[in-house]
Amino acid sequence: TLFDIKNDEYQKRIQDIACGNARLAVMASKVVVETNQIDSIQNVTSLYDDYFGQNDNVRAVIENERLMAAACAISFFRRVDKLNESHMTWIQQSFGIQIEEFWELVGVLHKNELVDLYENEVVRISDQVLSTYLFYVSVFDRKIIPFSIIVNAFYPDFKRTIVDSLNPVINAFDHKKIVADIRNEVKGIFDDISQNGNIEQSIEFLNSFWFALPTESLAFANKFISEIPNKEIDWANETFEESKGEPGDSSLVSLLNSFRYYGEVEFKMSFDLLLKY
Repeated sequence: TLFDIKNDEYQKRIQDIACGNARLAVMASKVVVETNQIDSIQNVTSLYDDYFGQNDNVRAVIENERLMAAACAISFFRRVDKLNESHMTWIQQSFGIQIEEFWELVGVLHKNELVDLYENEVVRISDQVLSTYLFYVSVFDRKIIPFSIIVNAFYPDFKRTIVDSLNPVINAFDHKKIVADIRNEVKGIFDDISQNGNIEQSIEFLNSFWFALPTESLAFANKFISEIPNKEIDWANETFEESKGEPGDSSLVSLLNSFRYYGEVEFKMSFDLLLKY
């Protein structure tokens, strides 16, 4: 390779950062060669800032809150269709942009070559790196559209879309800061769900945001399991059938199973809870 980087871990990280963008790959490779440390490319905020900061069109959009709100909506939905009434309603109610203004903003974004516009009806951001960066800046950096607004408006119906929007942001930018920001935004929402006593909703919510609410997740699981009444079972006459499928995405088992890649202490706690369950 150009920079003679043979470490597989470094190569994979550079690929994740660049997403096929050759210039970003070169910039990340230079950082690795200079530092010889994988930590130097874990948080690529400065790398993205340097890369996009050289683009006058991107800079102009970032400085305009209305353009950023529109870009955030497009990034979140992946594509927005003018004829989709639901899309238009969500953009008005959740992103605070009237329909006519939104498409005017789309025209500016298109003129600046930041979005692709098809027949003036469908808009999308084809550059995944740019889409991730705009979402990060609008939601977590400048908080033009706070994450709590997205959760309150689109959870649980769009929980997969929320997670898909978060994953590349968490992967690219300051992981601890992003997770702390997410925690600040979702803690109150979980408290409200928990106080309402809806067990299924609590489990579903924690399955989506356990990484930001690890203590709450383990405490909830411990309380739930401890309140299950003991049953005398005649094991000698008990019959067992092989399970026909995996636990659901929003089960207590899937919640505790999430901690297998977390810290050692939390993993041991979750494993003990699984055994009790």
